[in-house]
Amino acid sequence: DPALAVCPCAMQHHGDVMTEPPLSDTGLTIAIVDESRSRAAIIEEGLRDAGYVRIVHIGEMTNLLARLYATDPDVVVIDLE
Repeated sequence: DPALAVCPCAMQHHGDVMTEPPLSDTGLTIAIVDESRSRAAIIEEGLRDAGYVRIVHIGEMTNLLARLYATDPDVVVIDLE
């Protein structure tokens, strides 16, 4: 089907339904920086449901940069509140 081969978007066609493509690297280390443990837990649950397993929660802002260097994450999700 040529429509499937030349899709201009990041979505994939499955019959009449379009879905997001699978994430290619669920082995990434993800750091969640948030003082709220409950909010971090919600984010972590969503990431785990998506297949990510290497997730670190940093809840203390003291020496944040040193903590991030020690964790060496590929992705940082940070609360800007």
